[in-house]
Amino acid sequence: MTEEQHSAAMREFTRVLGELTAELDPAGGWFGVFLRRDPEGLAVCFQGRDLLPWDVAEALLQDFAALHGLPAAERVYGLVREAYRVAAASYDARPGGRQALLDQLDVMIRERQYAAVRRRRLTGSTEGSPSAAEDSAGTGAELAWAEDDLRRASARCAELRRRLEALETAVATATAAAATAGAAGAVPGTEPDGAHPGHTRAGQAASRDGRTGSSAGAPASSSSG
Repeated sequence: MTEEQHSAAMREFTRVLGELTAELDPAGGWFGVFLRRDPEGLAVCFQGRDLLPWDVAEALLQDFAALHGLPAAERVYGLVREAYRVAAASYDARPGGRQALLDQLDVMIRERQYAAVRRRRLTGSTEGSPSAAEDSAGTGAELAWAEDDLRRASARCAELRRRLEALETAVATATAAAATAGAAGAVPGTEPDGAHPGHTRAGQAASRDGRTGSSAGAPASSSSG
């Protein structure tokens, strides 16, 4: 995929994303949460310099459904998902894209592990603390965020694996197509230089005993006397 195709795919997704968020309340719902928790990261994605995680896009679609109804959200969902699929494919096809996916996956696996440990710790402290009743509100909120972080990290691991699989399939398909095109371009029954087996090019005739040109096979001159 060319740089122009990559840019066009990212522009299309950011356009669709912009139209979606224009219909949302920036102070409420998941959109408001993301703006408060990571405004810089969200801005980078809205500018097309990074790809928004799909779980975040899905959460924004949930906001849209809450405001405009499920039928409207279902219509928008297909547009957003397809724009995301094309943008992800182009983003991952960049030089170094596969390694970037592997690096992101490694980070998300660690974040998932951290979120799981944090959830277990919060669950244990809630159950075992003598003052659990007093702290239930604060601990409950922390636990809810830990569970959300765990769900999102798990979803991102799955999405990154899907993107890796899609990238590897695309690379394999392109490689096979190139090999097929190369084979189709070759003339059947020719040597690598284009000559047919058993034949030689004009002016390059060679005898079996290694002599070349018109002297090949000519009788040796006899000396007189």
